Amino acid sequence: GELDRFDLAQRTALCSSPTEVRAYGTFFPPSAAILEHANRVAQRPFTPVYPDEKASYEATVALDISSIEPQVALPGGVQRAVDVSEVAGTRVDHAFIGSCGSGHYEDMQLAGRALAGKRIAPGVRLMIAPGSVQSTRRMLDDGLMKIFIEAGAVMLPAGCGVCNDGVVGPVDSGEVSISTFAGNNNGRLGPKDAKLFLGNPATVAASAVAGQIVDARTVIEFTQ
Repeated sequence: GELDRFDLAQRTALCSSPTEVRAYGTFFPPSAAILEHANRVAQRPFTPVYPDEKASYEATVALDISSIEPQVALPGGVQRAVDVSEVAGTRVDHAFIGSCGSGHYEDMQLAGRALAGKRIAPGVRLMIAPGSVQSTRRMLDDGLMKIFIEAGAVMLPAGCGVCNDGVVGPVDSGEVSISTFAGNNNGRLGPKDAKLFLGNPATVAASAVAGQIVDARTVIEFTQ
């Protein structure tokens, strides 16, 4: 199905947020591409897991992914998602790309497409934390790190970065943040009156350049 087109980074992002709204877990049957990757990197034998053929489901939801705008979660919870067009124009002070859901190399590539040849807006702080040391090395080797640094981003060591409850790069009272966190509960980055929005890596990067929330499709050409 359409979900088979989702790569590992996209699956990780989609699996990350449901637990913030009390889902017990999220499961993707592995695609052929995912199994190929797993067989290449696995350090021990494994058996792929699939749903039982006669499994019963409480509900089935069908979504036309091609008709959905990029989503932005409003402050207060990931369940408060709206089309990016509903919040476009909202000023931002603080931006972060990384976290358990969006720290893959492919997420960094996506952000790089919005930042290449550009500078972040005056007054905006953009922080980027690769998810692994391997990704960091790859970003150094292929020039992606150079794009981020020349754009004015602050590179953090591999890991959780700002997503670790604001221990790194917190916000001030009344500031507006857009990030790729898994959650955006009030007070996550310190002051409870700070407004914390969530978006995908392209949305966050493009918004840091514009100084306000924007639809990244206005600066990046995406093809099916």
